[in-house]
Amino acid sequence: VFATSDTTIKDDYYNNVTLSKKVYDYASILSDKTEANLQNTAEEMYDKYNIDFVVMTTNLEIKETTYSLTQSFYHKNGFGYGTTYDGIILVIDTYHHEYYLLSVGNAKDVLTESKIDKIQNKMSNDMISGNYDEAVSIFSKQTERYYFYHNYGPPLLWIGTILVAILIA
Repeated sequence: VFATSDTTIKDDYYNNVTLSKKVYDYASILSDKTEANLQNTAEEMYDKYNIDFVVMTTNLEIKETTYSLTQSFYHKNGFGYGTTYDGIILVIDTYHHEYYLLSVGNAKDVLTESKIDKIQNKMSNDMISGNYDEAVSIFSKQTERYYFYHNYGPPLLWIGTILVAILIA
């Protein structure tokens, strides 16, 4: 349980973090299964694509904006892969009824503002209805999809490549 002063909240958010853990459900809005799935996704994204994948929820009255909280939580806790701190973070602020996605470092090349907007659009109905498990699942799947396509190309490209290989053989 966190105290209600901004200073104590920030201290708790920044002092109770380990870099191996990537899901911080301070608002207690995610199921245990969802948290476990997100943690597994985060580990896979780190290993496969060299990015940090972080989710944090809060339900406390904090004076800083959700955007500012997102940036400070990510950077002050030392998240990010490599010297450019590559990664993405989703912060869900249920007190202010806001959420924010932030891509950092080289992750901005894959998760552009346009793609983040698309992810947010897909999540928005579930966020509005309070179906947070589904919303973060969409976030997770879409992020994985964009990284997979960035590294391997879309599935239609594979089919075309296979058909060309068959025709040549």
